[in-house]
Amino acid sequence: MAVIQAEGIQKVYGAGDVRVHALRDCSMRISQGERLAVTGDSGAGKSTLLHILSGLDAPTEGRILYDGQDIAAMEEKELAAFRRKHIGFVFQAYNLVPELTAWENILLPHLLDGTPADEAYLKEICGSLGIGDRLRHMPYALSGGQQQKAAIARALCHKPQVVFCDEPTGNLDSESAGDVIRLLNELSDTLGFSLVIVTHNLEIANRYERRVTVRDGNVSGDLT
Repeated sequence: MAVIQAEGIQKVYGAGDVRVHALRDCSMRISQGERLAVTGDSGAGKSTLLHILSGLDAPTEGRILYDGQDIAAMEEKELAAFRRKHIGFVFQAYNLVPELTAWENILLPHLLDGTPADEAYLKEICGSLGIGDRLRHMPYALSGGQQQKAAIARALCHKPQVVFCDEPTGNLDSESAGDVIRLLNELSDTLGFSLVIVTHNLEIANRYERRVTVRDGNVSGDLT
């Protein structure tokens, strides 16, 4: 069953004679529990594709269907609520709030929308990620790998259908990078969420049976 159905997605920046086609007529499906790697050169449009599929950016044309709901047609308030409930996002730069502990960062989405957190579930996730004993630490006291694991736990706090990762290992050494990818895959298996990873690292991409490539705004590969 397709969780995400993208139809005719285009993204154009600029106007008049100065127009840049970041994405050109992309259509693809992502099924429940599926894992997908997105590769391509810098500036090819990988992050644009990820941001549009996750609702962080809007397409110029096309539809993004989640279980039949077109998020591209939603108003911003409705879309923000949808993202918080159904979508997790992991950034390359971790994006932890430096004034908050790791645990407070993980709980931040619940604090922002006023919903109760399933703390037992989150502590189990943190244990699986190997940061259960680091939750009272501030971000500056954590290694890069530990900060990214806290960011992963935060992305999973609402038990999302899909987790998007934009170069999640880009700031990590090879050992930490391998650890993060392994844990993401294990959690995807355990919790059943779909996983979409943008990476320029072909060694990481080759771990995934399904891969697509973005080149000059064109998306090719295993799109269905």
